[in-house]
Order: sequence, then structure tokens, then C-alpha cells
Amino acid sequence: LFNMKVVAEGEYGRADTSSIASALRSLDGSGADVLLLAVPPEDIAAVVTEARKADFFGPIIGRNYHDSLWTEAGVALEGTWWITPVFAGDEQLRSFLRSYRDAYNDASVSKHLPGAVFAYDAVKWLADAFSRTQSYRGEALRHALLSTKNLRLVHATLTVDPRTHGPWNKAASLIYCSDGKGKFKKRFWPHLECDREGYGCQINTRTTLFTESRYLERWICTCSVKEATRGFTAFSVRM
Repeated sequence: LFNMKVVAEGEYGRADTSSIASALRSLDGSGADVLLLAVPPEDIAAVVTEARKADFFGPIIGRNYHDSLWTEAGVALEGTWWITPVFAGDEQLRSFLRSYRDAYNDASVSKHLPGAVFAYDAVKWLADAFSRTQSYRGEALRHALLSTKNLRLVHATLTVDPRTHGPWNKAASLIYCSDGKGKFKKRFWPHLECDREGYGCQINTRTTLFTESRYLERWICTCSVKEATRGFTAFSVRM
């Protein structure tokens, strides 16, 4: 994979400290430069903490960042990168946050922001589908949902991929943790960025992948995180 090489992999069956620590022993002497997590949200803090205890201080990449991770993992989060579809620091969500706080007098909306945004956007998606069908029968509505194109939602513009029935090239937020907080770096569109670079959505790690976000976003293009398993993949990066 260009200048990247898998040097260690590990899985753990139970989300307890001893199982996680045991799995991370495969990092010893591996020469790993970066760690990609494939873990459920409730395991993130424990895995990051145990990775640092195992003397891995390189970049860690994962998904489902939330601010409460600092309470659980503390300084272990420093130098980690996260991909998330919704983040309170994203300027695109500023109007939604303001409207939500005004409507519900809820200053703590950021704690449950993803759920609020997804619920709002789901209703908007359904309303759009109803507006494009002359029948309220299930099959007609299903067809309308699957034929959604360029629907502007709060957190992204939605186009449904007819091959997978999933969202096509939906934007994500890139978060970097430093100085005790998660910092919004940018929004990016994985397939668009890859196509623009001419890689056809193939992984690219030619240069300083984890110090410049533009390289990280290219790498994410074909990154498939299987959260049904609890594990990680470690890579070395040749400069």
C-alpha cells in the first residue's frame, strides 16, 4: 500500500483492561508508526489508554470522537485523529446549534448533538421523499428514498448510492486532539478528495501522512472500520 506496511494486528474479545493490554502486546518491537482502531465507542478510552501504557506514542486514528473521552482517557488522547459525521466545532452546524438552544432552552446540546442532528435530518429526508412520490405505499416511498440526490441536510448533502443503498461521498469531520480538547480541522469528502488526487479512492500514504490532514483524508478513502470486531491494525510508514 504505497509507503505503508501492516506490521501488527490484534483483536480482543472482552472490553476489559487485561484483554486489551494482551492484544496490544503485538505492538512490541513491531516498528509501528500509527495505530488504526476498529472498536465500538464504549471501548475507545480504554484502548487508547492501554496503547499509551504500552509505550505507543504515535498517532492513533479512530471514529466516534466525543468530548467526554477526555474525562475517561485524559492525556492519552493527545495526538489522536478522529473521523466523525457530526462535531459541535463544525461551522456548518452553528446555525442548527443556535436554533436548537433557542427552541429548547438547552445549553448542553453538544452532549447529544449527533442524535439531535440525525433525527432532524432523518425527518427532512423522509419529507423530501414524500414530496417526490405520488403514493404513500411502502414500495413507492422506498424507491423515493433510494433515489435521493443532492439533498441538503444539516450535517451533509445526501446522495444515495444505488449500488449499496448507502450514502455516497457523505462529508465527515476531521478532528485532532491536542491541548486537552478535540479540534475541528476540516470537513472533507473522501471520494472527491481521492478522485481529485487521481488515486481512484485507493489508499495513499506517500509522505507525512499523520502530520498534515490532507494526507490523512486521502488515507481514509478506502478505510473500512469493522466495529463488529474489537481490534486494531498498526502500520509503519516509510518516508
